[in-house]
Amino acid sequence: MAEGVTEHVYKLEEGVISKRADTAAKWSGVLLGFSIPVSTALDSVLKVSVLIFWLLGAGYEKKWGLIRSNPVALLCLVMFGLLIVGGFYGDASWAEVVRYLGKYSNLLLVPLLIPIFQDAPMRRNGLRAFFLAMIVTLVLSYLISAGLLPGGGYIKGSESHGIVFRSYITHNVLVAFSAFGFATLARMTESPPWRVLWIALAVIAAYNVLFMVKGRTGYLVLGVLFVYFFVDWLRWRGLVIAIGCASLLVVSAFQFSDVFQTRFTETAADFYMWRSEEVREERGRGLGLRLVWYQSSLAIIRDSPVFGVGTGGFEQALAEKVKHSGVPVTGNPHSEYLLITVQLGLVGLAALLYLFYTQWRLSAYLPGLFEQNLARGLLLTFMTTCLVNSSLLDHGEGLFYAWMSGLLFAGVSRGKQGNREAVKCLVSRS
Repeated sequence: MAEGVTEHVYKLEEGVISKRADTAAKWSGVLLGFSIPVSTALDSVLKVSVLIFWLLGAGYEKKWGLIRSNPVALLCLVMFGLLIVGGFYGDASWAEVVRYLGKYSNLLLVPLLIPIFQDAPMRRNGLRAFFLAMIVTLVLSYLISAGLLPGGGYIKGSESHGIVFRSYITHNVLVAFSAFGFATLARMTESPPWRVLWIALAVIAAYNVLFMVKGRTGYLVLGVLFVYFFVDWLRWRGLVIAIGCASLLVVSAFQFSDVFQTRFTETAADFYMWRSEEVREERGRGLGLRLVWYQSSLAIIRDSPVFGVGTGGFEQALAEKVKHSGVPVTGNPHSEYLLITVQLGLVGLAALLYLFYTQWRLSAYLPGLFEQNLARGLLLTFMTTCLVNSSLLDHGEGLFYAWMSGLLFAGVSRGKQGNREAVKCLVSRS
């Protein structure tokens, strides 16, 4: 009798611990959305917290059922599995293989987050946390640019360069995506005061990208999202409006933004240096150097097209390809598509593109037009940045992609809901 009571008490306590661990895992996932634009150190702590509480939460059969039924989670596991397999061939040292696997480990966060963000209130809390962090970032960026907040230490920017917590590339990518998110909310809300607020934030964010930060990737992302926003909203009329407005913005930025004008001039000069036979030795800077790495990457792919040179093998393969040329060797060619293809061949590239395709296709089955459009904006952001940066390899962008994918595509099995309800829930208390 006593043993039965003890066993019952033990199971009761175990259930309480499991439930509290699940709750802690959910809130760790939510807070991770706030930390991504703000702190690398906090990112690491919260990622570990998500994993520990996820494991303590038990209910593995249900969790695995949710992961197994979610194509995005499975494809992220497949992508990471290919990277593991790639570590067993090629000439990269095990230290290099482990280093690259560590950078790509953010892909494993997606299946962990799928069970955590099953509930719509937790997804809304996560989105609130992220956009709140971006609003804080924008406020501080404007204060830095106005000379009201000194740079140095934890603050990375200066009056001439309004970044805050992250590198200029990561800052501009996240702010460009946020501008799209704010504009989407403005389009979908029925409340005039909220619409005014979202429009103001979208304009503030777009101005920050074009006039205050020198990240060329952000300019590109903002342009792509800007065109998609108007085309999705107004179809062909939207395309005409988008092209006209984009042209006006570029001309205005070139005329009135020293930051934009400097980056445009540098890009043109670097491209000329890369093309010119007379100044070929000057390729080792900016865009010109990237183009040399792109050329060398394509040459490596031609030599090993199907399975690549193996995970972590890019740097060694590049060193062999550019030896005696004076070109600096790197482990990052600044193109995720090229980096994956060099390491895993066309098999790896096909897996990555199929992951993106699946996310785009499944975005139509997310609950509410806001989440659907946000998912498409996420895909356009990363399909664009992967052209000119190794975005899944980079900490900030890679973690943002994994976190936002896990959050949004956790709702893929929930079916479609009314757009009015989705937007009202986002801006109201849970």
